[in-house]
Amino acid sequence: MTSEAKFCQSCGHLLDQNSTTLLLDVDSKIESGQLNSKSKLKTMESIRNGKAKLLKVFWIYNVLADLVLVIVAKFFGAIVLSRESHGHGSRWFALFVGIVEMLVVAYVIWALLMLWRNAYNTSWRGWGHMARGYVVYFIVMFFITVATIIYPIVKG
Repeated sequence: MTSEAKFCQSCGHLLDQNSTTLLLDVDSKIESGQLNSKSKLKTMESIRNGKAKLLKVFWIYNVLADLVLVIVAKFFGAIVLSRESHGHGSRWFALFVGIVEMLVVAYVIWALLMLWRNAYNTSWRGWGHMARGYVVYFIVMFFITVATIIYPIVKG
């Protein structure tokens, strides 16, 4: 790929020489390893800067990715419980699962922040209000869940 290649500022896709239309040739996109990395960087940059579409941020990063990560974390947690119930518990594996769960929490926090930043990048402002309401609801429910877990322990 030559250094004259132009990329769309909003989505990072490769533009043709006139820089008005997207190149639809899949083979040329696949051949350029630079396209994938630049496209991903542009996408992440647009999300971080609050310029990504709400639809994408909500459904891909807050619903789909959260679901996959939570399933993976619960899967590892179930393995730990199964091993401990059979007397084969491993502190290292339990530590690994704890680290995985902390990474999931860190990702969820990042995804919620990005949802907040990109909430109003939609055609109808009401979707932005609902997205921000979702973030507030998620945070309130998190604290209620933590409180219901900690309160019986503290109460004794």
